[in-house]
Amino acid sequence: MHVKKRQVFWPTLTLAGLVAASQAQGQASGINEAQNATSDANATMVVTATRSRSEEGQTPQRVTVITREEIEQQLAISDDPGQVLSNLIPSYSPSRQKLSNAGETLRGRDALFLIDGVPQSNPLRDSSRDSYTIDLSMVERIEVIHGASAEHGLGATGGLINFVTRRAEGGGISQHAGISLTTDDDFQSGGLGNKLDYRISGQQGDWDFVAAATRQERGVFYDGNDEIVGIAYPGELQNSESYDLFGKLGYWIDDNQQIEASLNHFELEEGNDYVPVPGDRAAGVPTTARRGNRDGEPGFNEVTSARLAYSHADWYGNTLDAQVYQQRFRARFATTPFFPYVDSAGNTQYDQTRNESDKRGAKFTLNRDGMLDDRLGGHGGPGRTG
Repeated sequence: MHVKKRQVFWPTLTLAGLVAASQAQGQASGINEAQNATSDANATMVVTATRSRSEEGQTPQRVTVITREEIEQQLAISDDPGQVLSNLIPSYSPSRQKLSNAGETLRGRDALFLIDGVPQSNPLRDSSRDSYTIDLSMVERIEVIHGASAEHGLGATGGLINFVTRRAEGGGISQHAGISLTTDDDFQSGGLGNKLDYRISGQQGDWDFVAAATRQERGVFYDGNDEIVGIAYPGELQNSESYDLFGKLGYWIDDNQQIEASLNHFELEEGNDYVPVPGDRAAGVPTTARRGNRDGEPGFNEVTSARLAYSHADWYGNTLDAQVYQQRFRARFATTPFFPYVDSAGNTQYDQTRNESDKRGAKFTLNRDGMLDDRLGGHGGPGRTG
């Protein structure tokens, strides 16, 4: 008797959802909470990816804003940023769920990834790992500008994808701790994964801050036939380990001026205990994987980004935004088995490469409304509220 297994793509079962603990230190009445909720509901979304802080719906460019709630819904399925984007944006190509985002496009062209406006690309050597430089637990929302743009340079032919990091929560000090476990639908040991995350944020006088940390271990991925998904040599998300450390500190000089510094360090390294098993396309046999030690060193991403920003909502009638940033990018690509060579000792060797990139940059943006009898103007940024 032939029994057909059900076909489920990426069958992943969450064993335990996030276990959260939050505490607030400070005084807040029910009336204030209701007023704040009403204010938040009526607040206008300001899109920072445009540099001119455009209001959503008030720019000629098509803008999509993915909220934190939508991100949380997608994280129940996959923590791959490319998968989150492809699920929510029809013009973003399907993710391969690999460490490399090569071949993933926005409107058929390459998108420029940013974190709080800091470019994540490496133009001297495109490593196609731009979207794997931050854990989505650190992201408040994702702003997507559709269509080619030269606002930030660096090859945004398909558009801009800006990860906006979390901001401090009002009402004193708040904390969050989370634990999640994942497995395939047959509870095989190789598919087990876990994630730990912690975050603390708050506001004290003119200061606000956010500090967070995550650590995640991923098991191997299984297809609908309970076979391990094949391993790609440029880099893997499955069978990997990652962690992220994030901090942000802001100081309000007055209600219109703020200085903000942020630092993010992200590392992801794939395991080295699975090897690919070639398939047979003519026979309909897919590539899979089995336990074993691969040649060479495992691939990894290691990215540190630092940013210092200053904003003034009313500088002689203008809105001023300035920032300086630095990024340190280190990546290693797994061994490529297709071009072996023999060294001087007669041993077979395989090609393996690294990408090391350091970049520094600065941006200065000045906007003014009401020019030419209100026919020309920028979009002013908001000052402090609450």
